[in-house]
Amino acid sequence: MAGSSVQVHERDDESKRSTATCDDLVIGGRYRALRSLGAKAGVRTLLAVDRERSETVVVKTFAATHFTATGRLRLEQECRQLIELRRLAPRPLLETGFDNDSFYVVMPYV
Repeated sequence: MAGSSVQVHERDDESKRSTATCDDLVIGGRYRALRSLGAKAGVRTLLAVDRERSETVVVKTFAATHFTATGRLRLEQECRQLIELRRLAPRPLLETGFDNDSFYVVMPYV
């Protein structure tokens, strides 16, 4: 993600917790990263704030290069189906999209 500054430092303890500084990282033009919750196998998990609703959310980002065209279409379809489950509380997914070269999913922070 061009123009962003993210530093992730893994500790050597058993839990492998991540700490991070996220300076001006905004995903999807709406979700401002507050800190990293972890990174593993090409997936980065961030605690973020929805700038439109002032709500805390979790954003997971995946490099778009990890998906074939068919895999990407299937993932997008499954995410849309989860987003449409509005009767569940909390909803499992709030939004999905692409930002630069990353696919992202936004979930409620519970």
